[in-house]
Amino acid sequence: VTGRNDLISSDKRYVQLDEEYAEEFSGIDQLVVVAEPTQKNLAQGKAFVSRLGEILARDSVHVEEVFYQIDTTSLEGKKLLHLEAEDLQTLFDDLSGSQDLIRAITTSPGLNTLFQAINHQVSSATVSHLVDNLLGLDFLEDEPAQAEQITAASPAPQIGFLNSLLEELERALSSPDYQYRSPWAEFFGGTEELSNDGFLVSDNNRFVFLMVEPKAVEDAGFNEFQDSITAIRQAIATLRPEFPGLDAGLTGLEVLDNDEMLSAQTDTTSAAGVTFIGITLLYLLFFKKIRHPILIVSALLVGLCWTMGFVVLTVGHLTIITVFVAPMLLGLADDFGVHFMTRYEE
Repeated sequence: VTGRNDLISSDKRYVQLDEEYAEEFSGIDQLVVVAEPTQKNLAQGKAFVSRLGEILARDSVHVEEVFYQIDTTSLEGKKLLHLEAEDLQTLFDDLSGSQDLIRAITTSPGLNTLFQAINHQVSSATVSHLVDNLLGLDFLEDEPAQAEQITAASPAPQIGFLNSLLEELERALSSPDYQYRSPWAEFFGGTEELSNDGFLVSDNNRFVFLMVEPKAVEDAGFNEFQDSITAIRQAIATLRPEFPGLDAGLTGLEVLDNDEMLSAQTDTTSAAGVTFIGITLLYLLFFKKIRHPILIVSALLVGLCWTMGFVVLTVGHLTIITVFVAPMLLGLADDFGVHFMTRYEE
């Protein structure tokens, strides 16, 4: 029995509430595939989870359900309604202050047009700054409304946008594997979360997620999701080479519990084997005979089998703590055989 709640009495109210919560809100124990694309290349991450989702959806043996994208077609033309008032105000200010730039680039799209428009904006702002005091506009410092009007008429040049644009161009030209990221979204208030196409993306745009509902294997004991977890990890490993630089893995409560139990089982088997071999070697050195150690460890194994059988008939199961009972019993119960054997020798 692998659950941590099984270490506590089932009569406890908080244990009962936890079970009721898990039954009411299905899916909280789903497996989660986390994809980390190279250099925050969300397009790569979205393509990866899309391909993986299609592969897993066809695996009806190990996968019950796959979820990685929300249908946002009903939101087309309405996405601005989901923005906060502050974000809308920032977007409005950016658009209002960059009308000439936007008009120029939409009328004649191209990199030269963009640079010419930015250059014109920088020149206009520089000239405006130089002639402000010359024309006696210092009095506007005490008149905020008029100052805002002048500022709106002569918007500050978008130096930050120009820097971002040049940096992206430099990265794209210097590395053939780099995926160009347009700086326009940040220029207009950083509202690129509206263009995630319904994919499950982290707030910092570093990870893309895919949720999987696995199929449990009945009467599988410790590892009811082992086959599903293995199949999903195999699908991830097979698909990853097609997306250079992308890192992906499987996590979630069930995955962590499964890996923990596999580790516990492996460690228990190793510890029991090492203990058994160590006891046998110790008696070989002590008795300097072969028959005596064989008799002792044989009786020890028979006693261990009887103990496990008694557990099955009375309690019925082991837990994540008592699963380690085998190596402990081997180390504690060997003294009876030694007593009988040494008394016989005497």
